[in-house]
Amino acid sequence: PGPRPGARAGPGAGLGFGLPEGWAFDFGALPHWRAVGGVPGRNHILVMPGCAVHCDLTGEDRRLGPTAEAIVASASLWRGSVRPGHDVVLPQPFSPAIGRLLAEDPRPFDRPRRPALVSFKGTTFGRNRWFDSRVVASEYSQPPGDRAGAGPGEEGAALLDVWPKDHLGGQACRRPRPGPANWTYASYLLASEFGFAPGGGGPYSFRFLEVLAAGGVPVVTDDLLMPFEGARAAGLGWEACAVRVAWDELR
Repeated sequence: PGPRPGARAGPGAGLGFGLPEGWAFDFGALPHWRAVGGVPGRNHILVMPGCAVHCDLTGEDRRLGPTAEAIVASASLWRGSVRPGHDVVLPQPFSPAIGRLLAEDPRPFDRPRRPALVSFKGTTFGRNRWFDSRVVASEYSQPPGDRAGAGPGEEGAALLDVWPKDHLGGQACRRPRPGPANWTYASYLLASEFGFAPGGGGPYSFRFLEVLAAGGVPVVTDDLLMPFEGARAAGLGWEACAVRVAWDELR
């Protein structure tokens, strides 16, 4: 099948589309795919907002056909799929949680004290490398005052609240909540110096921008890529405001 109605294809044009289950896509059938020097994909940018099949399978985008010399611009690229210096990692859009967070505290960077060292609040469903990282990290959950050497009310808690769910969105089971029962998601972010921001259903995290908006430091797994990382632009400096952890460190 061709692109969905409204998509454009041509020299230098962007292409946005979705793939229902069982579909395939052939870039070679696009007009002008070889229009520049006879080289497939040259001067094309393929904008892919999501994953086609399973994000954690290296090379899964082959279902879309070889992208050749086209640039892939996507928020779902990770170290297993990106072509460094060629593809572009897009940021996730701002989420409604950022608006709620700023409504709760419009000046999060001015907070003098945060009781938690790190927090995460989210779910898992199914199995992939990023959901697995959430489960592994949840084993380190410690309410305030439970950290070795910390007294009641002292800083250093690790609030990692992970709820497994089934594929229909129903709650299959529930871990004890490590934070106060009345804490919202924004409360977790605003109370923490660091925010764990692993992937989930794919190699991206809305939490990355949410943690930054809360004045915290995102903690990401080392296979994830941050917005525009690897692009030929100076001054991004992600290493100054985010922390990467390897799987060995999580375990």
